[in-house]
Amino acid sequence: MAIALGVAIAGLGFAVLALRDELAAHLTSEVESSPTGAVGVVGNGLIAFGCGYHTCTVSPNGSAFTDLIEPYDKDLVLAAYSPVFSPDGAKIAFRGYPRQGLSASGGANYDLYVMNADGSGATNVTTSPDDVQSGFSQYYAQWSPDSSMIAYDSDDGGLYVVKADGSDMGKLVEGGNPTWSPDGSWIAFVMGRDHGADLWKIHPDGTGLTQLTQGTGWDELPVWSPDGSRITFLSQRVLYLVNADGTGLSILADIKGAFPFQPQWSPDRARLVFEVEMPSETPSGQAGRNYNIFAVDADGSGLIDLTPTADITENYPIWSPDGTKIAFGASEVLTGNNTAYDLYTMNPDGSGVDRLTTDAGLGVEFDISWQRTLD
Repeated sequence: MAIALGVAIAGLGFAVLALRDELAAHLTSEVESSPTGAVGVVGNGLIAFGCGYHTCTVSPNGSAFTDLIEPYDKDLVLAAYSPVFSPDGAKIAFRGYPRQGLSASGGANYDLYVMNADGSGATNVTTSPDDVQSGFSQYYAQWSPDSSMIAYDSDDGGLYVVKADGSDMGKLVEGGNPTWSPDGSWIAFVMGRDHGADLWKIHPDGTGLTQLTQGTGWDELPVWSPDGSRITFLSQRVLYLVNADGTGLSILADIKGAFPFQPQWSPDRARLVFEVEMPSETPSGQAGRNYNIFAVDADGSGLIDLTPTADITENYPIWSPDGTKIAFGASEVLTGNNTAYDLYTMNPDGSGVDRLTTDAGLGVEFDISWQRTLD
């Protein structure tokens, strides 16, 4: 199904192009230390995403489309969702449906798996006799910066950590939505019941439990800034910022009548992109849901709709590791159970939209992760 996304910004001046090229040159030449101490240039690798009931990868130019599950582990994993590349680019964690039966709530019993970036060597890292007996599911995998550990949620309401090989699994605290500090010393997360949920942080060994917010409402989806100084999170349809010590709470974006999701920091920490549920109508006049992708500067200025379309839904934005591109999913179908997405990239200003996949059988589950490489 062809999607007319032609976001052509006619007459882009030479000054804008020069600024973009200058930014790209700065970001791609930035020298960083890897978690192992090696030094290299940050580059863009493959893009992983949910493709129907499997996880697939494709190169940023749209070539080398690969189903990672079919050749290796289709009998081990019945479904593979929510891929997340490890920071070193060597592994992918994902949420999979094994053959153990139903969860405690009667739905699919999901475990977390880790596989090599080419799809080989898939290993269930959260299964255990207690887990199989209880039927709890695990999800929302988040890698530690050194790629050695994974923090995740569980159906029992707990925040857990486990080593990437499946060893040393342990429950830290009641809570969920984990995000690691860039130095790996803290995990920020959401904890609360009944009247609201607040933002907290804790060390990976379970010590140092610290409350960061109070009274903002139902806090969710925290994301730590690349420099470790701030955390963005959602609460009551508002995108907030707070310092890593809990001070300096401020509103980053409040779009009246809309609902933001999935905030993502740019690698240079200057901007954030996020999807926004926009009010819309279906062709029959029924109330529907449409999603656009917005960007905002880290100081709350410069809020802009990068995909101002009323008949196309765009979501799941993710920055390329060098900060020069944004990958996202898009579909013309706004309602129904057979929504099909394809994968696109665009420039940070919304121009230069490229379609990477065509009718790839992509279902509603369309989380995206971009592989970081060090050359």
